[in-house]
Amino acid sequence: MLTYLLEKFVRRLCGRWLRKFSSDQVNITMGGRMEFSDLWLETEELKKMILPFDIIGAHAAELIIDVPLSSSGTLYIRICDVDMYAKATNYEIVEAEAARRALEIAINLYWTNYLRAPCGA
Repeated sequence: MLTYLLEKFVRRLCGRWLRKFSSDQVNITMGGRMEFSDLWLETEELKKMILPFDIIGAHAAELIIDVPLSSSGTLYIRICDVDMYAKATNYEIVEAEAARRALEIAINLYWTNYLRAPCGA
């Protein structure tokens, strides 16, 4: 039941970012740990970020979120084995550091605009 509710919540929150997400990819423990496996990202949403390269595919093997059971606990998020497949725009060579930095900026922008709680909430 919890897995079904979490799947619906994830689909509503970030369904446009995930490709073929299902409850088979979710595992919840009574200790507050949520594990997501084999997550493929939608490339259409990533292409809207105006990155210096074309993204062909993006995949995260595992996403683990440890939610504290008390209000004084710390939230831990761990992402394992992230792969991004890209091709150069204008057939130039994509430098790995430039690609990493551009993706980091895009993720930070998404976090500050969509996922973070509004000030004073």
